[in-house]
Amino acid sequence: MLNEYHKKYMEKSDSEIAVHVQVKEIGLRQVFGTLGLPRMNGPEAAVLVLGCADKRFVPEHERIFSSILGRPVKLLTIDVETEHLSGVPGVIQHDATEPLPDGPYDVVYGDVLVRFVEPEKQSKVLKNSYDSLAAGGMAIHIFAKEDFDPPAGYAPLPGTHKVDMNSLQLELTKIGIQYLEVPLRYDVPKPGMEGEKMLIDELAIVLRKG
Repeated sequence: MLNEYHKKYMEKSDSEIAVHVQVKEIGLRQVFGTLGLPRMNGPEAAVLVLGCADKRFVPEHERIFSSILGRPVKLLTIDVETEHLSGVPGVIQHDATEPLPDGPYDVVYGDVLVRFVEPEKQSKVLKNSYDSLAAGGMAIHIFAKEDFDPPAGYAPLPGTHKVDMNSLQLELTKIGIQYLEVPLRYDVPKPGMEGEKMLIDELAIVLRKG
């Protein structure tokens, strides 16, 4: 049975989804523009997406990465639940806290995923993404402002958890994984509000292998 989070996305209009896609693309272009592209040896880029809220995102992920990386993309999407992604090719059910399947990958991408994982397992997601990279590959994890700078009294929405960014970064340091921070701040049109914009304030934690 679909959970409330996935039902919420299914109810979004195509124009609302398009705004989410725009946010994803601008953020990724900022990350790659700041850090450069992964080192890729083949004609095709292997990309793994960790979690996906709506099936309409899957072809958009492929388009975005192909455009940025300048080559065809072999895209695999995993999610702990896949009913909401039924009928979309390249989707398998898998828990990102377990070692990731079918690597190595040139890029691993998780967009505000970690908050959906229990706090004691959150660092496993980052470690698994790093372990699944090819030499020269990049794991990109996007965090919303509530994750890295929560307001006073912040309470996570049902089905999500607080993210202790300091703890995550300390754990990465302990296990010898270097990380880079890329702040992401920009305006995008507000869905259904012509002429109005909303501020996107996110943070990318990027793990690069070799």
